Amino acid sequence: MQTVSSSQHKERDMADTYLITGGTSDIGLELLRLLLAVGSDDDRFIVQGFSNLAAIEPLKREYPGRIEGFAVDLSNPPAVQSFIEAVQKQYGTISRFAHMPAMRMVYADFKDFDEERFGRAFQLQVGSAIAICKHIMPRMAELGRGRVLFILSSIIVGMPPMHCAAYSMLKHALHGLVKSLASDYAAHNVTVNAVAPSLIDTKVISAAPQAAIQPSVVSNPMPRNCPPAHLAPAMAFFPCDCTHFTPAVTPPISSCLVIYTIFQCTLFH
Repeated sequence: MQTVSSSQHKERDMADTYLITGGTSDIGLELLRLLLAVGSDDDRFIVQGFSNLAAIEPLKREYPGRIEGFAVDLSNPPAVQSFIEAVQKQYGTISRFAHMPAMRMVYADFKDFDEERFGRAFQLQVGSAIAICKHIMPRMAELGRGRVLFILSSIIVGMPPMHCAAYSMLKHALHGLVKSLASDYAAHNVTVNAVAPSLIDTKVISAAPQAAIQPSVVSNPMPRNCPPAHLAPAMAFFPCDCTHFTPAVTPPISSCLVIYTIFQCTLFH
């Protein structure tokens, strides 16, 4: 039987402040819903969205006083800095951070590569993550505990599919950030991890042609793309306190085979 140290008990008794960027997305809402259900009643959630903050209103009514929404354009560096300063002033130290903003996927031949759009997407996903982590991670280290989670993609494993240059470069850049942060902060009881799912059935892929989506469905043993609700338990595992010794772990999740019992039983216990 696994034993739990006194330091782990003490850590679990502390309320956590979560920051979830991209938290109004399909995946973000599923993660938020699960963390609210299994976490402490004293945990607080800061949820960043842009044009769709209304998506969190049902959860705010169900969990009054625990969720605060911020409308922030993460592709705008000054807006990101103002957001960081506002969060610091209102909430102090963030102990849990999940980063999942994304633009809709565009499949295009490389000769049609859109540098302007790629620059905005890079700032949205990578630039904002760098700015936020520069601010919150030293404070996590001072606190002596912290959990950071990114969403990557199975595109980082093996040969990427055709016509996905921008998407592939963004996810590989984030993967490099995950590994570097994990190396820098593991000694401070701050873990940095990611999940690398195959295509998730969300609005982000809604603009993609069926010819691009169908190969993922066909290669999946289910066969289907993963619903956000099936990904959330795998994601929620990493912000929990049982992940003391899992820095820089990025499990590929490519067939929806999330074992609910394992993840649900380990969350916050």
